[in-house]
Amino acid sequence: MRMVGRVALVAAWLSLPGNSASAQQGRGFGMGAAGAFVVRAPNVQKELKFTAEQTAKVQDSIQQIVEKYRDQMSAVRELPEDERPAKFRALVKSVADDVKSALAMTPEQSQRYDQIVLQQRGIWSFTDPVIQSRLQLTDEQKQRIRDLDAQARQRFDEIRKDARDNFDEARIKFDATRKDFSEKGVAHLSDDQKKIWKSLTGEPFEVQFDRPGQ
Repeated sequence: MRMVGRVALVAAWLSLPGNSASAQQGRGFGMGAAGAFVVRAPNVQKELKFTAEQTAKVQDSIQQIVEKYRDQMSAVRELPEDERPAKFRALVKSVADDVKSALAMTPEQSQRYDQIVLQQRGIWSFTDPVIQSRLQLTDEQKQRIRDLDAQARQRFDEIRKDARDNFDEARIKFDATRKDFSEKGVAHLSDDQKKIWKSLTGEPFEVQFDRPGQ
């Protein structure tokens, strides 16, 4: 299996903010960064209305971006635990920005891409201070999100331990868990906050890859 495929499938749990495993291993691109690579999925390319030229550049562009940020992602594990989330979020944004730049996305493509990537972040999106500010989460809501985040990380860790070399099964379980906890996060929002969330994420979209192993 290609390294990028492993990134999007199994390594996603590694760099979740606050995950102790990230301190121990810290090699993967985390949920947000791996989510930036959704452009590999044919149905995402179709949703974004990629030109033939853009589609042809996807694989090489992603490989170059992975190589560019590999050391920086690994370096996050060397930081004090309270500094990792902010640094990781900054890297996630840089990765996404580089994807958009490398593929010369139009403003419309960029907006929809950002929406899909945010959906892929699952419950982690609600721990992002920028998103929390946009949603104007209360202290009580933030605590509920932290609790859900801890539960999700525990479940991701269980999936990782059970996966061994069965990456396809792990992907299915990972996707189901991400979706489940994302829905639980949305359930804690008020009606007005749900409207804001809808504007940030757009229409729900299921990323689909054509073959096992991606």
